[in-house]
Amino acid sequence: MQVKARCWGNDSRIRVDLVYRRRYALGDKTAKSGTWSCNGGYGIVRIHNAGHRDYYANFILDKKHTVEYWVQYYK
Repeated sequence: MQVKARCWGNDSRIRVDLVYRRRYALGDKTAKSGTWSCNGGYGIVRIHNAGHRDYYANFILDKKHTVEYWVQYYK
């Protein structure tokens, strides 16, 4: 599973967290995280052997910017 994201505006950074939901009401946990500059280039956060049922991505920015992202899950 991977999340590919980018943003524009060299004055800030983006952090992407790939999070999975644990069973038995144990809450959510971050599987992997990545941080890079908002320079228009893609950054990738990737995990292998994704064995959980529910995943989502969090995007955290320093300032308001447009974010383009792409999520891919191989099954």
